[in-house]
Amino acid sequence: MSGTAVLELGKTLQEQGKSLVILKPLIEHSQSLLALLCSPEIQMVGAGLPFISIAITFLRFYREKTQQDPTFEDCVALISQAAYWESFKEIRNLPEYKSKLANLDAVSSSHELVVSLQKLEEFELDNKAPKQAFISFPTSELCKVFNQVLSTRLQASRLNQDEISVFTERVAYNSRLYFFEAIGGRDNFTNARLDLLYSSQAVELLKKYNSIERYLKEEVASKPNETIFNEKFTFKDIYVPLKARRVDSNNKIDESKESVDLETWVKNLVVDRDLNKLTQVIFIQAGPGRGKSVFCRTFTDWVRQHLHPMWTPVLIRLRDIDEFQLSLEETLRSRIKTDFAQNNNGLTDDYTRFIFILDGFDELRIERSNNQTIERFLKQVGGFQLDYVNKHRIIITGRAMALHGIDRLPHNLERVEIRELDVDLQNQWFTNWQKHFNTDKTKEFQKFIQNEQCCPHQIQELAKEPLLLYMLTAMHRDNTLDINKFGQATDTNAKILIYQQALEWILKKQRSDLRH
Repeated sequence: MSGTAVLELGKTLQEQGKSLVILKPLIEHSQSLLALLCSPEIQMVGAGLPFISIAITFLRFYREKTQQDPTFEDCVALISQAAYWESFKEIRNLPEYKSKLANLDAVSSSHELVVSLQKLEEFELDNKAPKQAFISFPTSELCKVFNQVLSTRLQASRLNQDEISVFTERVAYNSRLYFFEAIGGRDNFTNARLDLLYSSQAVELLKKYNSIERYLKEEVASKPNETIFNEKFTFKDIYVPLKARRVDSNNKIDESKESVDLETWVKNLVVDRDLNKLTQVIFIQAGPGRGKSVFCRTFTDWVRQHLHPMWTPVLIRLRDIDEFQLSLEETLRSRIKTDFAQNNNGLTDDYTRFIFILDGFDELRIERSNNQTIERFLKQVGGFQLDYVNKHRIIITGRAMALHGIDRLPHNLERVEIRELDVDLQNQWFTNWQKHFNTDKTKEFQKFIQNEQCCPHQIQELAKEPLLLYMLTAMHRDNTLDINKFGQATDTNAKILIYQQALEWILKKQRSDLRH
């Protein structure tokens, strides 16, 4: 349906009896748009319908037909449903959902869907409900009813239950933008209450959302695509998923349990609805060079692509914090220079849920050697997570040693330790490397590293750290590391030899300017 046709819909409805019959429930009860758009007549063309334009046209048509303005409740109910469907259309077309939802429209309505739609029809907007929907639509009672209808409809798709929950919530949070954009054309409405609410809140919210989108584009999406040192490839090009082991409250690694995929484990914690999990601060510990910072870059961008706006990621290097403030919110705001964080409640309002990814706790510890200051900061982190359950999540990375000497750790730390690279992960890493340097020399070095007879034990241990594996492989590529020298070397001598050659390579190759 073209834009011109939509604009003329108000006139043509009077001339087309069949369409008028289909739209009769909408004209009489504006909150039935969701049911209308689930109908067979609309599903055939539903993917291309401009829902916001249709909703505005319906309101105009109602005004022309009845010679009176729609009520505030009718405006909110209709526009919110149109915004919800626009959001659904956008999320549905994302790459991870497109194929799984390709045949959704062809599936007949189920009995469960009919029941859900009936509940929607019976939902009454009392005095508080429209304003609640306007102020915080994703958490409103009205949105919960919409979510139930959509979740029921998605049962016929190829999504599993967890995917349905995430999909539905993303649609709900994403619909806010369409809602405020719809009422932005204030000449479309003459309702005084709607106009008053719009003037007092919508402008600021739209500014905030635009600021967040700029931040995500400039500060988050770019991180995995930054080049490594002076190489031409990026972090994303050679990144491999990491494995981790659980750490108990006594700082002991639980050897009885198998390693977990770190990304999967963190993702599950973020979307878990268990209240006990929602109160936990996720602490990822590991030694230097094991991939903490690269994981933060990668995971932050994954949240941007797959969970935003349900969750909005914010990445902060803790070493960049100049001074601790009286509250964690103030400390975070002092580091986030973007507009959306600068308002008094910019990080804690009801509109946006943040995942704060705080990288490098050990560097913070080195910079601020005062144990009391560090302990107070950790206490703030633990308290913040408890205060904002299901609103915000906090992930911290750092070395385990950074927690030593702190008498009272927050009781709500959920800790894991990143494991060293095993042979399988090393092979994945070399596969990525060979996309850029697919030479016999690379294959020779891979065989050397994984040959216990030829490669000294200390060198094999170093090669289990992602950063050092990169350095060793790059040094061998650049003819700085001669594996023939290690044939008769002891482990200690081999390690000293590696460090000598690495230092020379870093100063001459990676830091070839005046900084060395």
